[in-house]
Amino acid sequence: MRLVARARPLGAEDYGRVRALAGKDPGASVTIDVQSQTLELPGGSRCPFPLDGFAKTCLLRGVDELGYIMRFTGAIDAWERAAGKG
Repeated sequence: MRLVARARPLGAEDYGRVRALAGKDPGASVTIDVQSQTLELPGGSRCPFPLDGFAKTCLLRGVDELGYIMRFTGAIDAWERAAGKG
């Protein structure tokens, strides 16, 4: 799946915490929760992150941009038939 998530950077304080963690323990496990738009760091602290609404929808549904559009194939076909294009 290829999806370009249009995320904006973390706030300065959260970015500092994540960067410090990476420097201290490069193998640390970070959980990304797309639904709640948070990173969960070791120890349970959370950092919120913004995420483009369309990218979030696609990630949660497990589809890319084309996969999202393909969900509407029936409606597109019906419109094209009604418009005399299909």
